[in-house]
Amino acid sequence: RDYQINLISSSRGKYIKSFDEDHYFLLIYESKDELPASLPNEIDSFLEESNMALTTGNLVLDDKYSMVLVSYLPGKRSANTFIKLFSEKSALNEKYKGENFYNLVITKANFEVLFESKDLRGYLNFFEKNYP
Repeated sequence: RDYQINLISSSRGKYIKSFDEDHYFLLIYESKDELPASLPNEIDSFLEESNMALTTGNLVLDDKYSMVLVSYLPGKRSANTFIKLFSEKSALNEKYKGENFYNLVITKANFEVLFESKDLRGYLNFFEKNYP
């Protein structure tokens, strides 16, 4: 029983409350045939229209989720500003109504924890508590 408890605890991410470092914006979505091809282009278009010189990449988180990563946002304040602007100005929520995806920001250190642990639910809880 103790072994099972330790195994479950070790698979969860241990996220760090250090917000002054660079952040990534992540759009995490369920991996489906039609979404991976179009979402990165949509985000690139949003960045161009907003005159933001940020870079994007597309990664697979696990067998269920993939993500578009936007880098780098310097610190928590600019990360919160970016996610608010993206949520207000991006047409993705309307265009992909009914699709399951998450917009969030994450520090570089916490991204490494998320990517290694695959603990999306744990990071979403951390995000909701620390990025109001």
